[in-house]
Amino acid sequence: MSVLRIVILAALAVLSLSLPAGAAEPSDYAGRFEADSAIDHGAAVEAAVDDVVEGMNPLIRGIARKRLLKAATWSTTFTFEPDGASMTIRSDRLPEGRTTPLDGSETEGVSDRGEAFFLSRWMEDGRLCSNGRSDRGSHGNVFELSADGQRLVVTTTIRNDNLPKPLVYRVQYSRTR
Repeated sequence: MSVLRIVILAALAVLSLSLPAGAAEPSDYAGRFEADSAIDHGAAVEAAVDDVVEGMNPLIRGIARKRLLKAATWSTTFTFEPDGASMTIRSDRLPEGRTTPLDGSETEGVSDRGEAFFLSRWMEDGRLCSNGRSDRGSHGNVFELSADGQRLVVTTTIRNDNLPKPLVYRVQYSRTR
C-alpha cells in the first residue's frame, strides 16, 4: 500500500471520528416545542443574572440587574420550519417568526424595540446556532435536540462590553408536535 493511500485512509478515519454520530439536521428540528413547566426557568435566569452582576460596582448593580432581567427573556414556545437552506423560527414572543438562511450570513432586522440588528443562523455539529448583534452587544442561542428529537435545550448567551462576563442561561423544552 502506498504512503499516500495510508495517509488518505488515516485522514478519513480521523475525520469520521470527529463527526458526531447521528448529528441533527435542520429537518429534525421541524415542529413545535414548549418550555418544561416542571422547571422554574425564571429562577434559573435570575440566578444567572445575579452571578453576572455580583462583581459589579454596588452603585450600579441594581440598575444592571433590572436591565439584564428585562433583556434575559425566554420564550414558552418555539416552532421550527426548515425550508431547504433556510429556517423560520416562530415563538410566543415573535409569532410571525424570522426566516434566515442557514449559511451563517447576516440578515438585517428590526427588534421589537425598533432597534436595527443583524441576525445569522447556521448548523454546527447538529446544533442550530443563532446570533443577533447590534451596536449594544450580541444575543446568541444554541438549540440542541436530544438524541430522540423529543427534547430541546436552548442555551442563550448575552454579551455586552458593559458586563464583567457574558450572561448564560438554559431553558428546556419538550416536543409537542
